[in-house]
Amino acid sequence: MRPLRVGGPVTPPKLLHNPDPEYPEAARRVGCQGTVVLWLVVLPDGSPARIRVVRSVGMGMDEAAVSTVKTWRFQPSTRNRQPVAVMINVEVNFRLDGRSKISLYAPPEPREGQPRFPGVDVGQYPLVIHIGTATGVLAGKSYEIVASAAILGATDSVPLSISCSGKKNNCLFLSAGNYPARWLSPNHRLEILGEVPVANTWGKTEYSVK
Repeated sequence: MRPLRVGGPVTPPKLLHNPDPEYPEAARRVGCQGTVVLWLVVLPDGSPARIRVVRSVGMGMDEAAVSTVKTWRFQPSTRNRQPVAVMINVEVNFRLDGRSKISLYAPPEPREGQPRFPGVDVGQYPLVIHIGTATGVLAGKSYEIVASAAILGATDSVPLSISCSGKKNNCLFLSAGNYPARWLSPNHRLEILGEVPVANTWGKTEYSVK
């Protein structure tokens, strides 16, 4: 049976046992923090299943979030007082100041007619870049972000390999998803806008194309 969506007669699950993940030491050393978003199914017995990363941060934080959430237990959702399986999103926030928090919510449903990138001048950023996977690796006292990407709608379907260095400005972690972008120089550098949810704005990041 397919998992249900929370809402109406379907009650949300509640956390009963949710230990915090350990902060990866590699991420702490380079001052990396962020929010990992997981999609998962809470089964009728209150255990999590089918966990997958829908927003990646890298630097070991994705793996830490997944391994910890596997140990969580929930009071299951119910429909007509009977336990049912539901799908939820979980935000696992890694903060260097120790003010990490956990958020649960139903996965959003796609809405037609909404701007694809609210607040972005698509005339200035005509490309749509899909980030598949992004990882952060240590590089001395700094870090390097390496990602697989593709230009959506382009006639050439060959994927891109892109990277940026933490030694320079404008090097943001971009999780899996679609982003507005533009070429800074033909086929060599891309400027990609990454949304900053806390500030409700867009941040620029420059990636070199390998």
